[in-house]
Amino acid sequence: IPLWAIGLGFIAFGLLAYSPYFGAGFSADDFIFINMMEGASPYNPWQGFWSVPVADYQGFTQLWWIADGGVEGAFLRPIASWTLMALFRIFGRNAVPFHITSTIIHSLGAFTAFLVLRRLSQRDAPALLAAFLFLICEDHGMTVAWIATITDLLCALFLNLAFLAHIKSREERKLWFFGLSLLLFLTAFASKETAAIYPVIIAVYEFFFAEKLNVKARAESPVPADAEFGELAIPSERGKGATFSERVGLFLRGWWAWVIPLVVFAAYMVFYRSLFPPMGGLMYIDPFSQPMRYLVRALPNLPVMFVALLTQFLPSIVMMMPATLPYVSVFGVVLIALLIWAILPYQSEKAVWFALAVFTLSLLPGLATDAGERLLYFPSIYGLFVVSWLIVQIPSLREKLSLEGVCPHGGRLTKVWGWYLLISGLVIPLVMLFIYPFMWIPSLRLPEDTVVESLPLIEADIHQHVVYLNTNSSYNTFYLPDIYRYHRAEYVDLRVLSSFNGRVSVRAEGEKVLLLRTEDVGWLSNMFARLVRTEPKFSVGDVYATELFTATIVAVTPDQEDVLEVRFEFVIPLDDSALVIIFYDGENYVRWEPSTEWELLNSTVEPFSF
Repeated sequence: IPLWAIGLGFIAFGLLAYSPYFGAGFSADDFIFINMMEGASPYNPWQGFWSVPVADYQGFTQLWWIADGGVEGAFLRPIASWTLMALFRIFGRNAVPFHITSTIIHSLGAFTAFLVLRRLSQRDAPALLAAFLFLICEDHGMTVAWIATITDLLCALFLNLAFLAHIKSREERKLWFFGLSLLLFLTAFASKETAAIYPVIIAVYEFFFAEKLNVKARAESPVPADAEFGELAIPSERGKGATFSERVGLFLRGWWAWVIPLVVFAAYMVFYRSLFPPMGGLMYIDPFSQPMRYLVRALPNLPVMFVALLTQFLPSIVMMMPATLPYVSVFGVVLIALLIWAILPYQSEKAVWFALAVFTLSLLPGLATDAGERLLYFPSIYGLFVVSWLIVQIPSLREKLSLEGVCPHGGRLTKVWGWYLLISGLVIPLVMLFIYPFMWIPSLRLPEDTVVESLPLIEADIHQHVVYLNTNSSYNTFYLPDIYRYHRAEYVDLRVLSSFNGRVSVRAEGEKVLLLRTEDVGWLSNMFARLVRTEPKFSVGDVYATELFTATIVAVTPDQEDVLEVRFEFVIPLDDSALVIIFYDGENYVRWEPSTEWELLNSTVEPFSF
């Protein structure tokens, strides 16, 4: 089957699989970018949307808990920005072409993953299966369906192309491919910062495949794909391969192949940091300036990502319910041990162990934030190769794929893994393709639904200030001002006092004061609230002054990482016609009338909503 036909097959199946998302419309960050492209908010078109400092975003500046200074920083992602700008110039507010474009990029990412894995392993079946599993992986539903996450899709695609060019340059001794790989690496980096892992991948590749890459070609022919047809560049017993020390020597001999990408990365980072300060806040942790804090977050979350790879568990559950982290983490350690045990018979299959190493290492940049499905996107290319390898070791499949005698037999544990992963990694995701859209699409629409349901309560010519006492999801924390502007073509002074998934009570105290309180945790410790926080602790008496009101902390949690009661003193009376106060009652958004009695706003909190 020609490769172009396989590529078209990936695109066709991808469009079919993700077609339910085509009508999902815009969501969350998408509205911020559309407002920029419509001229409502300034940005540098050459640097892209993400280059605007987060402190300048309308939704962030109107959050009361950053009134005295919040998170700073920006991102350089021009490739993703230019892609969206081109689509908007052609199609305007029609979201369907945006979704189709994301799906095609994801499909191409899966196809190029097949090319990379096939080149690494010299085997068609596990490479093709891994790429197909990547295409249909249930964890990628939100990443493909959310237009703003095109950053992840582009980054993975260009990383695959960069790595493929590097492999060709090293195996075929064509240096111009090496230059192309560096260019594609920078393109991936200009799509998303997680491409920073590329020099590490190259170094691991150069080490694992050191023998193959340091074979002396016979006569004038190019270096063959298999080292058996040449001679090692160092003395070694024929047929036994290089020892560890010899491999280190070979790795160091080819130092330029991994040092040059590292130097390019360092130079790009110097340029990057000359434009923008590093992102700071409680959601993102800089591993270089805060290594211990990074390790405290990354180490327990790393096994969680293995659980997500090997089961149907969604890592965002740990984000939503932090109390589950220790249990999921321990389960993940057990799965890792069993997985390594199952692939021990294949020590000679370098591609399998390389894939496991790259999967683990590729998770590390993303674990500077909370565990979630997006963190799995690029790493799962390699994690799913290990999965597919175990699947093809099922005895009946081994025989049909002519693997008998070509690679070692696995033990009983390997067979158990194979059958389990056939169901968990292939059958269930195919079923979930028809289920996940009904979960992700409503979730992505939550912020827009909040604004649309509230619009009848907000009279544009009268209400100059809009205040939400609570919402139905922490996902609404900072998107509402831009969504309001998208629907009404103007910004408004819109404040969200609390948006977490909790039971909030309110009462008025005088004509200008209201108090909010809760007994639940998550008001300002949920991931969306923490995104723009810089101080990890709250203290009773802390004051945050805004133009509309002054917020004073009345009660905090025992660990001081969250608030339980806050006093809001407004500059205008609560019943002033210029002010409209809205709350969510569990079913609808309604207008709040000031009362001196404590009133529970929503008693029907959904435990698994964001």
